[in-house]
Amino acid sequence: MNPYLFFIISCHQASKSIQDTSSSHVEDGFVDSIDTGDEVVDTGEYNADTAVEDTSLDTSTPQEDPWQDLYLEDAFFKSTHNSYSGEERGTILEQLESGVRGIEFDVHDNDFQNWGDYLIGHSSHGSEVDHHGSNPDTILLKDWLAVVNEWSLENPQHAPITITLDLKDNLTDNHSHTMGGFSAFNQLLLDIFSDRLVPVSSSLPSVADLRGKVMIVISGDEESRKHYKRDKGHNPAVAINDQGQVMEVHDSGTGWLWYWTGQLQPEGDIIWHRHGRYDSGTLPAIALNNDGFFVEVHKSESQNSLWYHTGYLDQDYFPHFSESVEFDSGTTPSIRFEDKNTTFLREIHVSENTGLSWDWYMELNQNNLTLTLGSHNQCSALPFDKEMDGALAVSTESHNQSPADTLVYRYQSGSPNRIRYPQVAFVEYQRNNASEIDDAMCHFAAIGNGQMSQSTLWQQEGKLTRVWSFSEGNTDQPPPNYPAVDYPYENWYIAYCQAIGCLE
Repeated sequence: MNPYLFFIISCHQASKSIQDTSSSHVEDGFVDSIDTGDEVVDTGEYNADTAVEDTSLDTSTPQEDPWQDLYLEDAFFKSTHNSYSGEERGTILEQLESGVRGIEFDVHDNDFQNWGDYLIGHSSHGSEVDHHGSNPDTILLKDWLAVVNEWSLENPQHAPITITLDLKDNLTDNHSHTMGGFSAFNQLLLDIFSDRLVPVSSSLPSVADLRGKVMIVISGDEESRKHYKRDKGHNPAVAINDQGQVMEVHDSGTGWLWYWTGQLQPEGDIIWHRHGRYDSGTLPAIALNNDGFFVEVHKSESQNSLWYHTGYLDQDYFPHFSESVEFDSGTTPSIRFEDKNTTFLREIHVSENTGLSWDWYMELNQNNLTLTLGSHNQCSALPFDKEMDGALAVSTESHNQSPADTLVYRYQSGSPNRIRYPQVAFVEYQRNNASEIDDAMCHFAAIGNGQMSQSTLWQQEGKLTRVWSFSEGNTDQPPPNYPAVDYPYENWYIAYCQAIGCLE
């Protein structure tokens, strides 16, 4: 007998058993009644001598969930590879009904602006997608996720479903939410699964606490996985108004200008809502008033010309930028509203020739987003500290395992936090990936068939492992948590999943 299978049978089947007795009815892990053997006859009259008290509610006691002490790293789940491809896998609903709890979709961001969604497919969008039976007749990711969501809602006691989204394209080259950046990615997941998504944290609860829940895991393109966890940049600047609205701007180091917008929370954290590219240039600075209007200044990436944008934040934290306007020459531009309740600003920069400071006094017209330039003089003041506004500061530095170009913020001199979107999805680690992916929040690792020894090493580190294209030839090895196959109904796989105690 296989020694690995023997061990797992003895462990997991025991943990899943529920003791049955003749005096109780067990359903969904709870005892809901006790048969006393008495019979109550309703005569329409109350007789104290013959009436029998119904004690079923009083004597029922909840029984501990059999998965309460079972944690994900010790659990196993039937899984499929390229789950959307049908054929021997069946439809997504058929897979879920048969006990599959690991689903995989290949995701493309081509033409997101036209579709308003990501597309599924193997080598390209639409490739090898099966539309038979109950599968959607589209290639829109939201439609396929909706199938999983609807089944989950109808089966609330199911073991957690893990959906791996294998990114076939680089999402970091999408320059805004409307082009398919990670804010759109997060929003799609939240819109479909809402609070049933398992939150990303440094630890995971028991399997019992994850009944009816869904976990999203990002696989595929490494650049996207790295920068879902952090953003990188150079020369950051920040502004915050009295309503807690925040704008951060920085350059890429290669001539592009990017922004982040967010909202300060009462505890001092910032929820970052929007991120995008808005121009070319370097050394940007930003000012933001209490009405949500802003003025941005920067230097040309190739010359000493100075430029500005005006704009405003809308209710969804989208920054609307005007066309850029050249206003001077110099370097290290900086800008601040003189009072955040007004429209008057002062800009200070350094002459590229003399190294002396010069300033401009300006007024923003909030009706048409024009800027009126006032007096302009040499001054003794240094440029504003653009990396700090009040109690909020930004910088680039190494953060935990991330490189030194990681964008971070601090509020009231607190601990540094990364400037990034909230992590709605887990990030999967793969062999030879950048070490920054493998941080305290990294619980998942995956590798292809034929490399089971690596899967075993990851499991020893406490990771949940997925092996795609898993085959019968690997059944004598310690099992991965997600043995993902193309043929989930073959007898060997059914027997294997029973032997290792796959949860459903």
